[in-house]
Amino acid sequence: PGVVPATFRAPTPPEIRVVHSLHASHMQHVALLVVDCQPVYWDAQTAVRSMRPRLPAVVGGVLSRARSVLSPPQIVHVRANYTFRFAQNFKLLNPDKPLPSDIQACEWAASRVGEQIVVKGSFDSFHET
Repeated sequence: PGVVPATFRAPTPPEIRVVHSLHASHMQHVALLVVDCQPVYWDAQTAVRSMRPRLPAVVGGVLSRARSVLSPPQIVHVRANYTFRFAQNFKLLNPDKPLPSDIQACEWAASRVGEQIVVKGSFDSFHET
């Protein structure tokens, strides 16, 4: 009892493959953050659009992929809707820079039913959100 015959061989363990893919992982601790994809930062910014012409396609592709493997609450849209005090001070320092007037997203980054929308009140995406 408890003695292993000399002819016994442990089975060869299966090959362990490290895959950095959403499809191959458990998704409980994964989220996609889509930050500041708002018309004031894209539609109204010719220079930004010319520097990053593929941004809508890339963000759209990432959202499509995430929606195929994540549940809606795991997709989080962070959008600016600055507080009055912040906007007032910002405009004093930057009178020519636009600020968003609402939390609408660019068409190519719009949220879907069940996806989370976090509204930020200052320029720091994570400050008090």
